[in-house]
Amino acid sequence: MTTIRDSIRAFKPLLFLIWVVPAAIGLYCLAAYVIVVRGHVIAPSHERIICIKEFLDSQAAAGKKGDICFLGSSVTIEGLDCDIVDRSLPAGIRSYNLGWTGAGPRQWLLMGPALRASRPGTVVMCTGLGTIMQGADLRPDTITIAATWRFLPDAYLKQIEPLLTPAQYEQLKAPMFQQLLALRSFPPEAADTFLQEVSRADLRYAGYVTNFKSPWVRRESVDGEKRSRELHMQRNRLRSMKSGDSLDTSVRIVRSLVSYLQQQDCRVILLLDPMNPEVTRGLEDQAVGPARRTLADLAKETGALFWDHSGILDQPDDFADSVHPSLLGRQTWSAALGRALHDLPMPH
Repeated sequence: MTTIRDSIRAFKPLLFLIWVVPAAIGLYCLAAYVIVVRGHVIAPSHERIICIKEFLDSQAAAGKKGDICFLGSSVTIEGLDCDIVDRSLPAGIRSYNLGWTGAGPRQWLLMGPALRASRPGTVVMCTGLGTIMQGADLRPDTITIAATWRFLPDAYLKQIEPLLTPAQYEQLKAPMFQQLLALRSFPPEAADTFLQEVSRADLRYAGYVTNFKSPWVRRESVDGEKRSRELHMQRNRLRSMKSGDSLDTSVRIVRSLVSYLQQQDCRVILLLDPMNPEVTRGLEDQAVGPARRTLADLAKETGALFWDHSGILDQPDDFADSVHPSLLGRQTWSAALGRALHDLPMPH
């Protein structure tokens, strides 16, 4: 006859699992929190996103008002030196390079609340052909960062729900333990990036994540056969570029962001990035023209300004590769931006 003791003995393995599995998950989440969230064992490209948010929070806390923020991708990182821009600005006004690799309208959406709270006088949205016509989708790791570091207040998240996919919205709403579980890939990526840094003398990462003036990374230009291959690949990419739903989503997001920022008396400038003439030659009607018209129409609709800087760097030496400005290009573009901003009345 089965006794109570025998029944307990039979259930021991199950009871062990019931206790061990939650404990293991809890320890894993604690380790992820200590290592990644508190210890910032994270790739520089990810850490820069967090540091931009923290920088904007510090600007808001300090009561800063009226400065100029540049949003953009790696083209902005490599091509914009805000120390040069500042030379043309009125006393007391400063500009900041808030670009990060792969950023576009979908990524900027996550920075909306912190950006508006910092009370900038002007926000310049620097967009390339790919950014506006085929904007990169929100990666799960970027969503995890926004959710874990609490980028989005509940009211704002509800407001932007129509601009997100159901999966993106649900991931942003997921509880903290799920976000911590998703951080498992961050330390290996950080180690991989570290190995790349120490093995490549052509990259400059020192201070990159908190450099909001001139955060360029590339020390050398790409030359020879490698440059030719990159140019060929980029031209083929432009030839095959299609817009469709991606363009519609980008336009809706930019429209929403412009309105959101204008509610705080912020001037918004939609800027078409400088483009390598070796890439765009002969593709004006096919690639450059549609992006230019899209941004111009969007600026007219929203009351933003549109600046077309696609041809402002017209020499091959202005570019370090097929897309990113070189040192010479960075100096030329930054000076041109400073002059253009100087000619605008500064918002009060």
